[in-house]
Amino acid sequence: MIPRDYQRAAVDAAHAQTTEHGNTMLVLPTGAGKTAIAGFYIGETVERQRDARVLVLQHTDELIEQNQASIANITGLGTSIVKAARNDWDSPVTFGSVQTLARGNRRADMPSLSHLVIDECHRAAAASYQSIIDHAREINPDVKLLGLSATPGRGDGRSLRKTFSNVGFHLKIGTLIARGLLVPPRTFTIDLGVGDELAGLTSTAGDFDMRAADKVLNRSVLNETVVEHWTEKAADRRSIFFCATVEHAKAVAAAFRAEGITAETITGEMPGRTRADLIARFDRGDVQVLTNCMVLTEGFDSQPVGCIGILRPMLHKGTFIQAIGRGLRRVDPARYPGIVKTDCIVLDFAG
Repeated sequence: MIPRDYQRAAVDAAHAQTTEHGNTMLVLPTGAGKTAIAGFYIGETVERQRDARVLVLQHTDELIEQNQASIANITGLGTSIVKAARNDWDSPVTFGSVQTLARGNRRADMPSLSHLVIDECHRAAAASYQSIIDHAREINPDVKLLGLSATPGRGDGRSLRKTFSNVGFHLKIGTLIARGLLVPPRTFTIDLGVGDELAGLTSTAGDFDMRAADKVLNRSVLNETVVEHWTEKAADRRSIFFCATVEHAKAVAAAFRAEGITAETITGEMPGRTRADLIARFDRGDVQVLTNCMVLTEGFDSQPVGCIGILRPMLHKGTFIQAIGRGLRRVDPARYPGIVKTDCIVLDFAG
């Protein structure tokens, strides 16, 4: 696998900055191939430093599985996993769960790491991440940190500077759209007649009060109107809707099903295998509409997505970009024969 020019530049920056500063952050939009960049960096690192030990840190099972498969394919290196009942540190590259390694007893077997790679590194200010980073630095003060994110700005305003002193590479989403590597969004702002109520929402814990948003948006007549607008503008497209609450997401899916459209709700409480099966059915086209409450903003890749529905107010630009990014990937014709995708329709019902 040969890196694209900007991927090559990002990998080179990662090597240079981690050598000079001991850390760096790479900022690239969804669809730019951050996992591939991490794979090239890790492969070259192990080739240069034969005793290298790399931990790749991520916060969901889906990301662990995706990252392990992609990076193992790129590097050809042996890999292992530390999460839940699994505790395998025997390979040069280990994929670890933040939730697992945040527990002190699960860090007891951590070897001296030469490199720590953090996926979705805008999360790294959290105490769970910091406990793992601090432990890695206690064992090896010279451990190199590489972070990757599409949206480094945190909603709670907490700084990442404690972990990352510099941004080694930054690529804007518009650059990839202009180069034809992502499809452009085509946005419709749709007035549901509740703008004044949404404007009165208060924020709590760094975001709008989603329970209050649910009371405004989760009404049968509005959910039916959402389906009508989708039918008019995007009925032939695989679609994802971001809703205010799980209850809202379920109600929206029910409104689609009432019109004979295959629709399901994916939640964070689903067992991992059930969630993976639902995503696979959506990717195959067995399900046309997926509704969720912020489960699919990160670590989700389904190229045929051609419509994004925004059914919850979003206080932060980064959250909005993450959601829209789920629909901007181009379609690989070899993987999805017969699917043509030239843009992504965005239906913004929440202003």
